[in-house]
Amino acid sequence: MKLKFIVFAFAWFISFSTQSQTFVQTLRGVITDKETKTPLPGVSVYIPSTSPVIGSTTDLNGEFILSKIPIGRHTLQISYVGYKTQTISNIDVISGKENVVNITLEESVTVLAEVSVVGHKNRTVAMNQMSSISARTFSVEETGRYAGSRNDVSRMASNYAGVTNGNDSRNDIVIRGNSPMGLLWKLDELEIPSPNHFTGVGSSGGPVSMLNYNVIANSDFMTGAFPAEYGNASSGVFDIKLRNGNNSKREYMFQAGALGTELMLEGPFSNKYKGSFLINYRFSTTTIMTAMGIKFGYSGEADYQDLAFNFYLPVNDRVTLTFFGMGGRSVYKALYINKKEADFGPDGYLNTNNYYNSGTSVGGATLTYRLSNSSYLKTIIGFTGVNEGGKEDSVALDNSMTYPNYRADNFQNKLSAHTYLKTKLNAKNSVKVGIIADHHYYEMNTKLRKNGIGTLKYQRQGDGNTNFIQAYGQWSHAFSDNLTMNNGLHYQYLGLNGDWMVEPRLGLKWKFAPKQTLSFGYGLHGQMQILPLYMVATQIQGNTVNTNKNLKFSKSHQLVMGYNLMVSSNTALKAEVYYQQLFDIPVTRTDKASSYSAVNEGMSYLFSDKDSLVNEGTGRNYGLELTFERFFSRGYYYLVTTSLYDSKYKGSDGVLRNTAFNGKYVLNVLAGKEFKINDRSKFMIDLKVTNAGGKRYTPVNYEASGLEGKEVRFEDRAYSEKFDNYFRTDLKITYRLNSLRVAHEFFINIDNVFNTKNVFAQTYNITDNKLNYIYQLGVFPTFQYKIYF
Repeated sequence: MKLKFIVFAFAWFISFSTQSQTFVQTLRGVITDKETKTPLPGVSVYIPSTSPVIGSTTDLNGEFILSKIPIGRHTLQISYVGYKTQTISNIDVISGKENVVNITLEESVTVLAEVSVVGHKNRTVAMNQMSSISARTFSVEETGRYAGSRNDVSRMASNYAGVTNGNDSRNDIVIRGNSPMGLLWKLDELEIPSPNHFTGVGSSGGPVSMLNYNVIANSDFMTGAFPAEYGNASSGVFDIKLRNGNNSKREYMFQAGALGTELMLEGPFSNKYKGSFLINYRFSTTTIMTAMGIKFGYSGEADYQDLAFNFYLPVNDRVTLTFFGMGGRSVYKALYINKKEADFGPDGYLNTNNYYNSGTSVGGATLTYRLSNSSYLKTIIGFTGVNEGGKEDSVALDNSMTYPNYRADNFQNKLSAHTYLKTKLNAKNSVKVGIIADHHYYEMNTKLRKNGIGTLKYQRQGDGNTNFIQAYGQWSHAFSDNLTMNNGLHYQYLGLNGDWMVEPRLGLKWKFAPKQTLSFGYGLHGQMQILPLYMVATQIQGNTVNTNKNLKFSKSHQLVMGYNLMVSSNTALKAEVYYQQLFDIPVTRTDKASSYSAVNEGMSYLFSDKDSLVNEGTGRNYGLELTFERFFSRGYYYLVTTSLYDSKYKGSDGVLRNTAFNGKYVLNVLAGKEFKINDRSKFMIDLKVTNAGGKRYTPVNYEASGLEGKEVRFEDRAYSEKFDNYFRTDLKITYRLNSLRVAHEFFINIDNVFNTKNVFAQTYNITDNKLNYIYQLGVFPTFQYKIYF
């Protein structure tokens, strides 16, 4: 691994900093009502730390402009009679880009005077006011700040309590012991597939995120008992918002590093129109990095590219249009002559040639119509699609002849329409009702030659279309400024087999003391099965039958209680306890009793091909989560999260077992410090330490494997064993330099800086008749240079 080039570039970049000089920038934005999105005129906005104080008030459109702000970090104070005062801290003003902030204010129940809320914006709560518990907001800065996150929102979220990532080379996340398949992704209120490169139909993660952190706004992440507007999910929700481009000035960003090279441009369509565009394009640089000796945890060649855009088009004071989208392609090739046992994953063999390609596309349009100052109607229509193709051939070592092992040609597309009405009846009550209609069309053709024996046979086969309908209604009632109830109902119907269910949701939040809050949440949550499970092919009298097609929704009751203490204006302590009862989980029939359960899907790159499944499995998860967080203030931050949990299930054999994701505990400690060199430049050091329970596995039956000439595991001892505990330390060093109308940033990130050996999997080597161990990533350096201009 060659670090000399990276270290030299970093040292040269720091030496580029010259004599101190003061630069200024513009900070502006729009302030609206949190519930109705109505612009608020006359809001007071100022920066208390400037001398003289720089301030302004919003105009009739809720817009404000603060000019000649010195570069550096600032705190923005917003106050308005009848609304809760808001403080936004640590806005990082740089010379190369204007700061545009969209702010929502929450109306006070007691409209007597301005209600003052002293302190920082608490990120341990969500932007969605209907979320009472197990939810928080995250920012673009957080996504790019934490060591080891690789500018990836999924890896960033793995730092939060209750969340863990069991695979260094992918970004699938396990929430409260649930399968990664239970995660729901939404982009500007359109439900989308997993936004990752090298991901397939039904997958929940991938090695590289397609969701570019440069184009997202503050967004929400939820880990359980979520509001009624979210359906078809059992573990968590990413509610991602795209930001609008700058509508007053053209701006550009160029970024290059180990994970890609990209260009972003944004600006107004014209000087007389408030609309804007935002476009970001990226292509991979993995081939160049491999030539430099930097390993990415796999053998082979991997390339990808992606595009994201958002067009904001206001029609008049009441009507707004947006067009948004995201798409990407990825290609992977690994030839047996280039493979090394030490760095090739557990789902392939050394004497194979592997080819894989995948693509994901998302496109949508929204129409927002403000009916009055207290209500609006919003409609989102969109298209999403995932396709994948792949093949694997065995290579005879004596004559290099190839034999087909695997072929795949799959896609899953969806047309979607989502419309809802949001109304604030008064300061105490607001209502949201909506309906989501999805039309899925799909085709799966996956052939497999098991254990290198026989000919290719269909593992999954099927095509068709179906409808999935969801409807919801939710009501938020504030008994006072300190006590709020959120409740609702969610309905969903799957046309594939006629299954339907109604899901009640309830949330309570009580601020019983100035700095202390108790919260409670309950929800019944149902989720359809992934398409690869429905499309398992069974041969019956010479015909292919999808015996899993009638599987019902998997379901879970979720109960959560929480306590939140604002220790100071910038420090919070949060504790949550939860219990989840899982039922109607797909398992094998009792006449084929086994340890299999769909709760363990997602623990591997591949999906099970079990057929004739029935909804008779159960499970339960419970745990305790603690978060101690200092929000960035006075040049430093820290985040300590820990989770103690237990995750069990029962298959059709009736035995209570650990799930594949029952690591028992996880501890994350993150900290960062910013050092100011002069008025133009600074550098930051970020550190992350993770200690977690080892990955669970089903042990290999060594004797049976030797006799049968293939890998055989102790099926009755599923997930009974656990590898040694996982430990990893990540380090990130960042340098920023402001010049006239240009801002530079350079960072070095080193994952697993101490090269700790963490076991990922145990496999059986047929050729050598021995057990092998696959390890997680070793030292993994990445770097990035970014320039705003």
